[in-house]
Amino acid sequence: MDVTTAFRIQAETCRRLGSELYGRLLDVAAADLEAEGPTFRLIPGWPGEPVEDAVALRLMAGVHRLVLIGAAPDLAGHYPTAGGTPVWPGCGEAFLSVVVDHPEALAWSMRLAPQTNEIGRSATLLGGLLEVGRMTNRPLRLLELGASAGLNLAFDRYRYELGGGTWGDPANPVVIRSEWRGSPPVTAGKLTIASRAGCDPHPVRLDRADDVASLRSYVWGDQTDRLADLDRAITLARADPPVVEAAPAEIWLPDRLAETTPGVTTVVWHSVLVQYLPAPSRHRLVGIVRGAGSAATADAPLAWLRLEPGPTHLELRLSMWPSGTDLLLAEAHAHGSWTNWFVGAAPR
Repeated sequence: MDVTTAFRIQAETCRRLGSELYGRLLDVAAADLEAEGPTFRLIPGWPGEPVEDAVALRLMAGVHRLVLIGAAPDLAGHYPTAGGTPVWPGCGEAFLSVVVDHPEALAWSMRLAPQTNEIGRSATLLGGLLEVGRMTNRPLRLLELGASAGLNLAFDRYRYELGGGTWGDPANPVVIRSEWRGSPPVTAGKLTIASRAGCDPHPVRLDRADDVASLRSYVWGDQTDRLADLDRAITLARADPPVVEAAPAEIWLPDRLAETTPGVTTVVWHSVLVQYLPAPSRHRLVGIVRGAGSAATADAPLAWLRLEPGPTHLELRLSMWPSGTDLLLAEAHAHGSWTNWFVGAAPR
């Protein structure tokens, strides 16, 4: 697929997910690509698959970062996350001016895979973890792949409002709200976390201003509530940052899975990770998890919980060993604003 088509697809996706600003700006960028303007000169070609590589969102994050750090004041006047209001056609013109004026900064951003670390997804992931806890009745050992800053790894520090159910300490400063369709998980269930750890090829350090600026840039420029939620989660996490080691998933995971603890369920989990892995890494990851699954026992079970893109929405899938359970638990909005939970967990 060519890059221009990828930009148009992303424009429609952004509109569907509630960002008219990004939808319109990506239309501007796509037209500029076709006209071989400054966007074309920034992205003359793309060596990979531009949709799976999220090439359009890499550009948007780079531009948003410049807005948030004060390097693009004219465009900032059109971005709600910087206190602005979009006005057309001035917004599109200011956007292209940023592309012209900051080629080196944007070229750097284009080399980075998005690290959204969207805490709204924790609502859907919580449902999956509650299901694992219900099925195994054991403490959970969490191993998160592609953990970024570890904000979802700290899921139990947040308060959740899931339709008619709530979960977590009412005093928690971070509140995640998700509209639940279908029967919600049993939110009365308690989870005991035995341990937690994560990995990422490029972990986000919350004590580094540049890392935090990049993490904030992946929030879309007209979604102020998401940015506010992220900022609250960052503030909370800085007091006790989750451990995220710098390593690719397929290198980090085997040694962790080689360690088992009787009476504890090991949970390998990830969200919107797989599309950024090269094909050999994807195949190796599947082999690693399934190989560990074949060695799991009733006293030391293994769960594989993944929230990844499906044909139309994110899908939450759960595989369990040694039981051989394989379930499609839910479909969800990409940023967690709703979850369609399947009654009794619909089989795959």
